[in-house]
Amino acid sequence: MKIVGLKVWDKALTNATRQEIINEAIRICTEFPDIWGRGWSNFDWALGNAVRDIAYPNATRDISMTWNADDVLTSEELNDIKTKLGFNTDYVKTFK
Repeated sequence: MKIVGLKVWDKALTNATRQEIINEAIRICTEFPDIWGRGWSNFDWALGNAVRDIAYPNATRDISMTWNADDVLTSEELNDIKTKLGFNTDYVKTFK
């Protein structure tokens, strides 16, 4: 069964706080800084992985993240992430 969309984010929020999800995404992005190129696209990838792992910790399901960080995070959260990760630009969407 394939799971897609923001319902994965909603499920993650039942298992962790927003800040815990963000912290895990920052950790993943720091550990693997250029899987999708350096910058916001890599953070979106890291956020998707964090959300998936928190929402479904023992998942063997096909889970696709097709949303952007700004669909779920506030501008204040994005600015904090920008500072913590040392990004030079404001948030840039990965998915159209």
